[in-house]
Amino acid sequence: MALFGSSKKEEEVLVAPKVVEKKTPKKLGATTIITGGSLFEGNIKGEDGVHIDGRVKGDVIVDNIIILGKNGIIDGNIVAENVVISGKLSGNITCNDLEVMKDAIVISQEINVDTVTIDGGVDSSIVAKNSINITSNGRIKADKVLTQSTTVDGILLTNDITTKFLEITTKGHLEGNLTVETVKIHNGGRFVGSISELLLDEEQHIQVVDEYQEEEQMMFDDEYDDEEEPPIEIKIKKVEEQDESSASTRKRRTRGRNSRSNRNR
Repeated sequence: MALFGSSKKEEEVLVAPKVVEKKTPKKLGATTIITGGSLFEGNIKGEDGVHIDGRVKGDVIVDNIIILGKNGIIDGNIVAENVVISGKLSGNITCNDLEVMKDAIVISQEINVDTVTIDGGVDSSIVAKNSINITSNGRIKADKVLTQSTTVDGILLTNDITTKFLEITTKGHLEGNLTVETVKIHNGGRFVGSISELLLDEEQHIQVVDEYQEEEQMMFDDEYDDEEEPPIEIKIKKVEEQDESSASTRKRRTRGRNSRSNRNR
């Protein structure tokens, strides 16, 4: 019995490390690096991450992350969990989280993501399940934009944008046909285009917050009210002055007649 028990413990000790060794590489992953100055032609597929500082002509499809360095170039579509672009991409993007860094250039037909932060230049239609954040350096030209929440601190030029919530900051600039549930525009923010409601329920409406316009409208209303009263007062004063002058004239005429009658006598 003692020997049987000891052999069982040895089996448990041997099996446990094998399970850990199999799971560890999947969690940590590995990164394929394409160095600067190199050219890779063909599609790249894998479960790990890819860091590209050279040039790739083909699609890049991985389960982990794609990092396109500042000098990196991709001519093809990319699919990954996360994507960080600092170089140049010419192709469509499908991922969960996308970051377009400053000085990056992305030219594609469509970007499909959950969330995206853009600090560079993008020429593409964007469909984001959750949110789009355009920072102060971000520049977007898009045929259409569709998302839940949009923050514009840079420039967004689009034919059509549909979003539940839109915020244009003091430096933000948006041009296009906007379909929205709620929009907030800060002082200095600029919007050019048309606005239509996303939902037509009576309780839901568009809220444009612009304190300067509200104060200016109140000042205009006050000035308008002040200008209405003086003409009435002036007319009343003129009438009173005319009455007083006519009364004094009558008194003078009466005195003149009385003096003449006294002289004749």
